[in-house]
Amino acid sequence: MDPERPQNGVRDPGPPRKKKKAVLTDVHLTMVLPVGGKPQALLVKEQAEAVLGKLTESYQSLDRRTRLLRLKLERRLPPEARSGPAYWGLVNSHIYGCQAEAAVEISRRLTTNPALYEMPDDRRKFFSWLFEEMFPANRSTRMIVSNSDRASIIALLERIEMMKYFLPENIFTPEAFGGHGKPYLQCFNGPLKAKGIDPKAALMIGNSLFYDLAASLLGIDTLWLKDNDEVTTRRMVKQTLGPGAMQFIHTIRRIERARALVSERFTT
Repeated sequence: MDPERPQNGVRDPGPPRKKKKAVLTDVHLTMVLPVGGKPQALLVKEQAEAVLGKLTESYQSLDRRTRLLRLKLERRLPPEARSGPAYWGLVNSHIYGCQAEAAVEISRRLTTNPALYEMPDDRRKFFSWLFEEMFPANRSTRMIVSNSDRASIIALLERIEMMKYFLPENIFTPEAFGGHGKPYLQCFNGPLKAKGIDPKAALMIGNSLFYDLAASLLGIDTLWLKDNDEVTTRRMVKQTLGPGAMQFIHTIRRIERARALVSERFTT
């Protein structure tokens, strides 16, 4: 039923609102995007070329092969092994045919240089609204959950003038979880448990099918900032997380829709 269209003269109220006490968010490709609107896959290729030299394969082809490889690894590796230097050393060495040391350096370059990313105006407006109006009480209700290193995340947040919304102790990276990153569920559950917040009372915002959507397995409502058609989205989610996760995942094609959805579905 379309909540925007009256049925028998009565407006459908839509899904019931869910009260949220905390918001968790990723940073790379969620709050920030590559400088100048550059496709992320092209940025990845450029950083690989900085390490390995000129690559003749297109960035679209490299990206497609990387995604297919990661889907295969989803079935073979436990969640705690799907991030970090060892994981990206395995992925990049396979994709680029290079030694593990060079493979890890490619990944490191993509997350440790704040100058590679910027915060577009539409995302700045959304996140400023989210932090100032939806979760305004105090900074303890806002958390960063990232697979980058802590120092790089703080430097990036300061560069885009968003660190003012977070307490330093609410920046959660693999250092806080024994070196394990998302999709290891403790990365989402640990910060909430420490503050006595039920996962179902939290909202997660992210972009990564492989990392951020794992929050839905804990019952966390997750906004997926991803430009996928609905059919592709549902197939990919079911393949990686199972059909039950869909009820907690809300696919957003445009950042403007994220603001509308939060206003319609979630209260604080």
